[in-house]
Amino acid sequence: MFLRFFFCEVRALTDFKYNNLNVDSHGKRIVSRSNHTRPDHILAAARVRDPFAARGKDDQTSYREIARALKHSGVILDLPELNETDQPTLPRIVTKKPRRGFSHPAGKHELVSVLQFFGERCFYGLRLIKLVQGDTLLSQGVVCMGRLEVPGTIILFDQPPSPWFINGTIPSLERKRLERAGASIEATGDGVQCLIRWSDTDLQNFMLFEVFMHEIGHHLIQQYKGKRNARVVRTKEHELFADSFAQHCRETYLAAKGNLDAQ
Repeated sequence: MFLRFFFCEVRALTDFKYNNLNVDSHGKRIVSRSNHTRPDHILAAARVRDPFAARGKDDQTSYREIARALKHSGVILDLPELNETDQPTLPRIVTKKPRRGFSHPAGKHELVSVLQFFGERCFYGLRLIKLVQGDTLLSQGVVCMGRLEVPGTIILFDQPPSPWFINGTIPSLERKRLERAGASIEATGDGVQCLIRWSDTDLQNFMLFEVFMHEIGHHLIQQYKGKRNARVVRTKEHELFADSFAQHCRETYLAAKGNLDAQ
C-alpha cells in the first residue's frame, strides 16, 4: 500500500515537472513554446501592428504560470487585456499617372478597402503596392495586368478603356476567367481578333480579385513558407491556389458588400 502510494506520488510530481516543460512524462511534446509556431492570423496581427517589436512582447506565458500558482492557493487573477487599439500598418501604395487614355480601374481607396476587409494575414509581409504604367501591348492573347515581385511587392498596370481589341485568340482558361468576371468576348476579323467589353464595375472587380487578390494568393504561399525569394511550389500549384483564393475572396467580399447594401 505504501509503495503503491509512493509510486503514484512520484508519477504525479514527474508529470508536473514535465508539463511545465511542455512535454509529458514520456518526453512527448505537448505544446510548443516557440513564437514561430503561432497561428498565421495571430502572428500577422501582432507583427503588422508593431513590426519591430522584440520577440515575446506581450507574451503572457510568465503571467499565466504565476496565475496558476496563485489559483492553487485560492487567489484568482484575471488575465490583462492586450492592447488592440493600434491600427495595423498597411503596405505602402504608390500611384503613378497612367498613360494617356488609360486608367487604374481599382485605385488606392478600393485596394485599402479590400485589404482591411480580409485582414492582416493577407498583407503581412507585403511591403509595397505600385500602380504603374504598363509596357506590354494587348496582343497575341496576352493581357498584362499585374504581377508579384518577391519579396512583398505587387505591381498593377494601367488599363485601356473598354472595349479591348486583342490580336490572336485567348487561351481557354483565361477566357473562362474573363467571362466569369463579367467580360463579354466576341471573335472578330475571321477569328484572328477578339473584342472584350467591360462595364466599369466588372473591370474594377476583376482588377481587385482576379488580379490583385490573385497576386496576394501567390504572396501568401511565399510569405508563410519561409523561403520568400525562391519559388516554393511548382507553377501549376502556385496558379491553382492563387485562382482558388481569388475566387473565394470575390465571393466573400461581394456577398458581404451586398448584405451591407441591402441594409
